[in-house]
Amino acid sequence: MRNTAIFSFVVLSLITITLVEGANILFVHTVASYSHIVVTRPLAQALAQRGHQVTILSPFYFKEPNPNITELVPDSVSKFVDHWLNSEFDINLRVTKTNSPLVSHIFSFGIETCKLSLTSPELHEWLNKTRSLDLVIIDNAVAECAVGIAYKYGAKHIFFSTVISHPHENDFFGVLPESFAIPELEDNPVISPMSFFDRLRNTVTSLIWMNVHSSYIEQVDKLIRTHLQMPNMPYLYDLARNASLVFYTGDPVTDFPRSHPPMFVDVAGIHCQKSGKPLPIEIQAFLNGAHNGFVYISLGSYIMSSNLPEDILYIFFQVIEAFPNIKFLWKWDGDFPEKIPNNLLMAQWFPQKDVLAHPMVRVFVTQSGRPSTLESVYNAVPMIAFPVIGDQDNNANRVNNMGGNIKLELGTVTFEELREAIADILSNPEWKHRMQELQTILRDRPMSPLNTACGGRNIFYVTMMLTI
Repeated sequence: MRNTAIFSFVVLSLITITLVEGANILFVHTVASYSHIVVTRPLAQALAQRGHQVTILSPFYFKEPNPNITELVPDSVSKFVDHWLNSEFDINLRVTKTNSPLVSHIFSFGIETCKLSLTSPELHEWLNKTRSLDLVIIDNAVAECAVGIAYKYGAKHIFFSTVISHPHENDFFGVLPESFAIPELEDNPVISPMSFFDRLRNTVTSLIWMNVHSSYIEQVDKLIRTHLQMPNMPYLYDLARNASLVFYTGDPVTDFPRSHPPMFVDVAGIHCQKSGKPLPIEIQAFLNGAHNGFVYISLGSYIMSSNLPEDILYIFFQVIEAFPNIKFLWKWDGDFPEKIPNNLLMAQWFPQKDVLAHPMVRVFVTQSGRPSTLESVYNAVPMIAFPVIGDQDNNANRVNNMGGNIKLELGTVTFEELREAIADILSNPEWKHRMQELQTILRDRPMSPLNTACGGRNIFYVTMMLTI
């Protein structure tokens, strides 16, 4: 009996040591705006807090650095991504309807960021001093370049879907293609339910994406073999398919129910919890007078409101003045206008999650980026959607079908349309009731998204990948 007790103690001790031993984990973002990093950051922070060594390779530094996380930001990648996003996210391309389909340029962008990353002195310095790597968590926005880094160290890799499924992922992960029923992510006017011709167009869009992606993988494969000096590496496509998990941010409200395999772990809303910090003094002082509520306007991290044509800006200002008893917050980039309505506060940054969690917020005017859309549903805030690029039309269309937004077009919006949209949401309680229903659907889960990924006090899915 005594020997059995000693044996049990030794086994339990070894298990405990295994579970608490810190792993070396790399997060990778390449083709990403800052909003993608906002989504994965809670997981990175949770892993670092639990004693793991966490490094993030991305084009951007955190706005609020974490001393427990190493940030790896290659200068060449940062400059290139900043330039590309500023040009591609030019709001006037949407206004003039001259923006090109995402598939026509996103993969060339991915190839260039891969090349710049693999040749950057910052990454090479990190690679030279890194003796082992246990896990690579990869933003699924065209970042397969990171799979090569995982292979170099014999590390497992997990894809993190900061946007909904891309068509090529059906092949990657053995997912049944559902283009006959679900609109694809690409800039796609198709909305559900689809006619026969909608389904045909949607299927062709999916096939085009997969064909271009195949060529992209071939070029990235060559870059990895050359710059990481691995001529005998298995084909990148096969390596990418060997992902251990996919952290998926789709949900039945902002996405469609999908027939995903068990390797897909639902973490939609992982970034949505408010910080718990009070609002900055200037913002709180302004909102103290918002007895009838306020409207929050933000077109995302890279779409500059200041680039809107003067006639569109004039419409926005006139509409704001038409609601003197309602306060407005507007996230603004660039030079501030000399004269703005008295009930408007502009700033280059707002703590968006805390603003949307404020009890007096009534409407969110948004570009319908995925993180913003999830935050709005999480806090039951009705939206007015002005999609601009990428997956934003897809997000806006889905929430519109679910009864959570009014979708308008930046290039053609009129004073009457915008004023009536805001007035409708402010005066009709059914908008808030519907958003509360959608909020319940999003939040109705046995564990929070972060606890699903991290398992409360113990790392769950991540630990499982590190120990099997």
